[in-house]
Amino acid sequence: NFDMSKVADSGYMFAASGVKEVYLPVSLKKDSTLFVMTTVEKVSAPIYGSETIAGYYSEYVKEFIGISGSYISENFAYEITSLKEITFPQTLISIGKYAFKGTSLEEVYIPKSVMGIDVGAFAFCNLLRKIDVDPLNEYYESQTNCIYKKGEYNLIQGCNYSIIPASIKVIGAYAFYGFNKLQNVTIPEGVTRISIRAFKDCSSLSCVYFPTT
Repeated sequence: NFDMSKVADSGYMFAASGVKEVYLPVSLKKDSTLFVMTTVEKVSAPIYGSETIAGYYSEYVKEFIGISGSYISENFAYEITSLKEITFPQTLISIGKYAFKGTSLEEVYIPKSVMGIDVGAFAFCNLLRKIDVDPLNEYYESQTNCIYKKGEYNLIQGCNYSIIPASIKVIGAYAFYGFNKLQNVTIPEGVTRISIRAFKDCSSLSCVYFPTT
């Protein structure tokens, strides 16, 4: 384990070969400083809006625990295939486009603080089997492994194990983008629109059932 709290203001670049786990305190001022550790597998750290996991830590990170921060940037963990676990801070407000595209996440839990989830945030996460939203979230709900906007019933994120809820009215853009184990989909009767690329690159999708009315 490597605790950087003692070097928080040093401004050095670390290339810490052999380090497996890193804790970076909230007090750490990274700015343009890079912490490149090619062997690190677990990171507990603040989330800074412009960072990416590969740029600051390692492309081999398996678990990331966000201890503070409001914004997850576009491409934050883009195609970090080793990443299996993510813990979002309770201060998180938004998740950027393609933030976790192509990772190996197995579960996602969206905290109550989140107000925005951009398109394709979890695209190509083909090991994702569980998606949940904190019941106290004012903007999003989850049901049967789908995330949708409250009041609008706009499904913004599904996965290979989703069942589209009967209350859904819109299937959003890129909602199932890249889920190549998805084999069949039943479109509920209340759906009035299927948005652009909602099922793009769902290579195993062979049956789509539409309502009869």
